[in-house]
Amino acid sequence: MKPDPAGAPRPAVQGVPGRPPLARNALLNLAGQVIPLVVAVAAIPFIVRGLGPAHFGIVQRTCSPVGAKTAARVLDYLGYVACYQWISLRGLR
Repeated sequence: MKPDPAGAPRPAVQGVPGRPPLARNALLNLAGQVIPLVVAVAAIPFIVRGLGPAHFGIVQRTCSPVGAKTAARVLDYLGYVACYQWISLRGLR
C-alpha cells in the first residue's frame, strides 16, 4: 500500500467499485438497438394505413440509404437542368 499525501495508507486499486460487468452493458446496448427496431416494425402497418401505400413508398425510398442517395442525385440533376434552362433563356449559351 502506498501512503496518500496525508500519510494514511491507501489500498491498491484493483477495479472500479460499483461498476456493472461487461456482459450487462453489452445486453443493455443490444436491447437499446433491438427495442426501437421492434417498435418501428410494429408501427409500419399504421403508418401505411395513415399515409397510403404510394406516399409510404416515397417516404421509405427517401429514408433508406440507397433511396436517399438516389433522391440526392435527382435533386442534383434537377438543379443542373434548372441552371441550364436559366442560362439558355438568358442567351448566355
